[in-house]
Amino acid sequence: KRNLVSLREEMSLVKDHLDLEKIRYEERLDIRYHLDPSCMDILIPPMTLQTLVENAIKHGISKLSKGGLINISIGCKGDLVEILIENTGNVSNKDASSMGIGMQNVNRRMDLIYGTNFQLQLEQIDPDTVRATLELPKTNRL
Repeated sequence: KRNLVSLREEMSLVKDHLDLEKIRYEERLDIRYHLDPSCMDILIPPMTLQTLVENAIKHGISKLSKGGLINISIGCKGDLVEILIENTGNVSNKDASSMGIGMQNVNRRMDLIYGTNFQLQLEQIDPDTVRATLELPKTNRL
């Protein structure tokens, strides 16, 4: 019910969710975290990371019989916090031309809060890896 939560709190929920997914996918799911502690008190809209991670599982990992990797990186660069969610998979032609509902919702929420001061991008970075990048101003801190 809050408008903003810390990245630390959001990551705690994401890790709990991924622990459950790890049980579901067993050895088919590999998860890696690269989290800059100096960024974890920055405030973001709740369920932002959760939506990006669910998107990575739904459109990436769940479609692969061998499963794959989800790599979550959070870092600060200058006046921005950069959130990268990478997953094994491919962006379909449909996904490349328009964002799915989850990504559209994140985009709309960011637009309401940050106006033009954010960037959300979904891209194929190599033949087997998709990256969602979210860059936000680090103006809101605990």
